[in-house]
Amino acid sequence: KQLGVIMDGAVKDESLVQQRNYRYARLLWEFWRKDVDLFPPEILVKKNGLSTKPHAILFVFDGSMEEIPDGEEETRFYKDVIAMSRNKGYLYPQIVLTRIDRVEEQLVKSAAAGEIADPELRLRQVLDKKIEDVVMKLDVPRTAVHFIENYHAGT
Repeated sequence: KQLGVIMDGAVKDESLVQQRNYRYARLLWEFWRKDVDLFPPEILVKKNGLSTKPHAILFVFDGSMEEIPDGEEETRFYKDVIAMSRNKGYLYPQIVLTRIDRVEEQLVKSAAAGEIADPELRLRQVLDKKIEDVVMKLDVPRTAVHFIENYHAGT
């Protein structure tokens, strides 16, 4: 429901809308709340139009993880979200994999230990494999998956 409200352009910029796929006993009351309680009027847009609707759907994953998405349940969740976005007219959702620097750091350590002969070639191979895995798992075109380099402290 939350994703549909966002894709319809009914949520103001800079508003927080949470989607939970788990239940805490102390938060169980949330599951019986009315939509008006889940989507308070102060975060909703009064008038929808081109300026309020998202122009693209972008999913960002930590590219340094072993498995992207992490596990069957998460893969199923994102496949459902991608299908929902396509049904709403967002035919080309984009996937961004971040933290290529961490992947490179892991490979540099392996190269220092003498396990890798050509670290640059190995990096390209590892990134290509990660992209292919995402393409296969989420059923998106290869041109929709991108690695972003972020070489800044604390990222």
